[in-house]
Amino acid sequence: MIRRYNSFLVIIFLFFSVSLTIGQSIIGTVIDDKSNAPIIGAIITLDNTEYEAVTNAKGVFRLYDVPVGDYNMSINYDENIVNYGAVSVGDNTTDLGNVPYDANVESSYKSEIGIITLDDNDLQDDNSTSGIGVSSLLTASRDPFVSAAAFNLSVGRFRQRGYGNEDQWMYLNGMAVNDLDDGRVGWATWGGLNDVLRVGSLTNDLDASQTSFGGMLGSRNIDLSASVQRKQTKLVFNRNNRSYQNRLMLTHSSGEQSNGWAYTVSLSRRWGNSGYTPGTFYDSYSYALLVDKRLNEKHLLNLAVLGSPTKRGRNGVSIQEVYDLVGSNYYNPNWGYQNGKVRNSRVSDYHQPYFILRHDWDVSSKLTIRNTAAYHTGYFGNSRLDWFDAPDPRPDYYRKLPSFQEFESVRNDLTEYFQNNPDALQVNFDKMININKNSLRTFENVNGTDEALTGLFSRYIIEAQHFDNEKISLGSVLNWFISDAHTMTTGVSYLKETNNQYRKIVDMLGGEYYIDLDRFAERDFPDDPSFAQNDLQNPNRILTEGDIFGWNFDIVTDRKEFWTQNAFTFDKLDVFASLRLSQTSFFRNGYYQNGRFPDNSLGKGDVYNFFNYAAKLGGTYKIDGRNYIYARGSYRTRAPFSRNVFLSPRTRDEVSPVLKNETIYGGEVGYTFRYPGVKGRVTAFYTEFKDQLQSRNIYFEATNSFGNYLLTGIDRKHQGIELGAEIKINSTLTANVAGSVGAYQYNSRPRSLFTADNEALNPDIIAADDSEIFIKNYYLPGVQNAGSIGLEYRSPKFWFINVNGNFFNNINIDLFPERRTNAAVEGIVLPDNQELSSSIIDQTELSDQFALNLFAGKSWRVKKTTIQFSISVNNILNNKEFVTGGFEQFRYRDRQPEVFPERLFYAWGTNYSAGITLRY
Repeated sequence: MIRRYNSFLVIIFLFFSVSLTIGQSIIGTVIDDKSNAPIIGAIITLDNTEYEAVTNAKGVFRLYDVPVGDYNMSINYDENIVNYGAVSVGDNTTDLGNVPYDANVESSYKSEIGIITLDDNDLQDDNSTSGIGVSSLLTASRDPFVSAAAFNLSVGRFRQRGYGNEDQWMYLNGMAVNDLDDGRVGWATWGGLNDVLRVGSLTNDLDASQTSFGGMLGSRNIDLSASVQRKQTKLVFNRNNRSYQNRLMLTHSSGEQSNGWAYTVSLSRRWGNSGYTPGTFYDSYSYALLVDKRLNEKHLLNLAVLGSPTKRGRNGVSIQEVYDLVGSNYYNPNWGYQNGKVRNSRVSDYHQPYFILRHDWDVSSKLTIRNTAAYHTGYFGNSRLDWFDAPDPRPDYYRKLPSFQEFESVRNDLTEYFQNNPDALQVNFDKMININKNSLRTFENVNGTDEALTGLFSRYIIEAQHFDNEKISLGSVLNWFISDAHTMTTGVSYLKETNNQYRKIVDMLGGEYYIDLDRFAERDFPDDPSFAQNDLQNPNRILTEGDIFGWNFDIVTDRKEFWTQNAFTFDKLDVFASLRLSQTSFFRNGYYQNGRFPDNSLGKGDVYNFFNYAAKLGGTYKIDGRNYIYARGSYRTRAPFSRNVFLSPRTRDEVSPVLKNETIYGGEVGYTFRYPGVKGRVTAFYTEFKDQLQSRNIYFEATNSFGNYLLTGIDRKHQGIELGAEIKINSTLTANVAGSVGAYQYNSRPRSLFTADNEALNPDIIAADDSEIFIKNYYLPGVQNAGSIGLEYRSPKFWFINVNGNFFNNINIDLFPERRTNAAVEGIVLPDNQELSSSIIDQTELSDQFALNLFAGKSWRVKKTTIQFSISVNNILNNKEFVTGGFEQFRYRDRQPEVFPERLFYAWGTNYSAGITLRY
């Protein structure tokens, strides 16, 4: 079967009349000049060419398809570049043997070239002697545009190509970490471990990959093998005024020892009582243990354990009226004072460690297999205020604001009061505690008995809504270097995820008990108390701190996957073709029998199965060794994410009436150039997403009830041009230019469905409106156009400074779709009421923005210790009017959009991060 398949591909490629050739290679092993230990992760460069390679875990590198001639070779390691000297390439492979690197030699400037890793199969012997081809476009350098998007443009919440992070697949040591229920990546669960996360590979967009099939935005795999970590002891202290004030990190890596063992230990602490936004705090510990054992030349075992237990006070987002009342665009409605001390009502508390076991098997010089077994578990909770038979305690609740008041005199008095007493717009913990301590109440038939309970009922509590994830992952990836011109990669995987969602009482706020009832059901169905029960098996359950209540259910998802890729290298053309097949299944398993849905809430629900396929094809035409043209395309289907399928899973097992796979297709064409003084690329792209679902829990104004708001049939189109270039003006001065011009828009008229939590029992009070949403050609939220221009100076005295100007244009806020329906504008006569109509249906476009950033550093070497100091300053011009985005509230009062104005995000003003590093 394999032979027939390969023959078929060869026939296809011969159709283009392209002859297969094999160029010359340079191979060698970089070793420490003193200890003779292999140097891992060093970048080998032929100066003034595009030829680069990276040393693997054995210090071995290989430069492919190098034309005959004389070159000067440099070694870039640990941010220093050392000149190796002249290298001559003849008609055969040039084997340099051991290439010594003197760690005590300082280079003329510091480098920030990103690193990818090559495994041992990239280092096979080359016995060929025929032909001279053009080098394939393999580079260890960071792409100028991707670098700008990840760092400089992040201040404006820029998203590359308008995609979400579910469109880039993320792996830790081969374990897929994108959540199956929504596709997103929980970056925070391994935060603070910068040192052990540096080594890995990044596949941009639709390019070929040796680790996974990849999403529309490519894939990223972080290698957690201890043997690829640099041998060192490193201590880092950082001080900043951002999310936290202090960071301390200690890392020790042994390097691979003579007995085959290698280990890395990394510990980190991040903390601070208040970040840039008032009322926030940060308290986080991080740990990582990586252990390798090389059994022999063919087998390597690796165990990685890492996690980051964290508590952090969250900042909120509000409306411009409140920002103006308190005189700051960084107002945070989540905090207040309790006994004179600052307290945040919304705290994220999580610890979800990873346990990953990996086996690398070098079957031969041409075949490797990587096997991974992993487990991910822990808790993730977000706290918030909850109340029962009490006024809304949120300080920026719309009924408390001046704009809601009927009389102008009242509005003026209230405005003056808040301006003179800004603390009145913060959470009043003392008031809630006082109410609870004076709330003597009797409940009958508590805990399902005939008994009554009299005590201090907590009308206000702090609860935590949990999304506790458990993942089991098994996978294997095979890389087969069939020849120097043909590589096949195949992978299989199984991933099972259990997402346990529940509510838990964190603080009774001075009261003695709480009760497990639904206050809205109690209001809507006063004649039948069973409807208000969150769990009929435990009616009128009395609650105290630490108890789970309200809802408790699992969403269980599993995915089975097979993918394969064949890549061919010809004289003037590189091509690849990839295929992926997968099956996704999910179901709900409820632990409570809900009183509104007694027959559809407890136990395992129906299982929903989706079969998916994907194909990817790409080619690069090599004009010469400096100029490349490439084209890639993909067509794929994707199972709907379970978080968007279930209608209010907290109360019942009910799904969207429309269940179908998403369809995603798109392509990109680009031009890449690499000259001695300049390198870069230009790419044009187009992508369509079809038949997406979007679901969220909202409070629906028309019925004064909570429920689920579902959109079906969402189509999107993403199109644009990306540009990135690096221009070396001289040996010390470099300019960087990056930009993206895009149009990310809705491409359909989806339909909406509101399902109230009580709908099935009393349809007369429910607004279940299946309506057409007129949002085609409206923009997706966020930045459409962005650009960055930077200038970097690197001194021969081992210091550097980088200044970047970043521009953002056509910034749009997120929409509440119901404002774009016929019902929302029904009866408005145009053009007489054009202003009212526009205020309802127009999308808000924010002002253009600019931010100036600076990054600088200096390094010294004292005997065997390297000392580095660095500082980054963002938004140097202190632009505090920098609105990065926002959203329309998912509440709408008929013909009165001003009642619920949009909520806006503001970028921080001038903020900094300064750090010092000691490395031995």
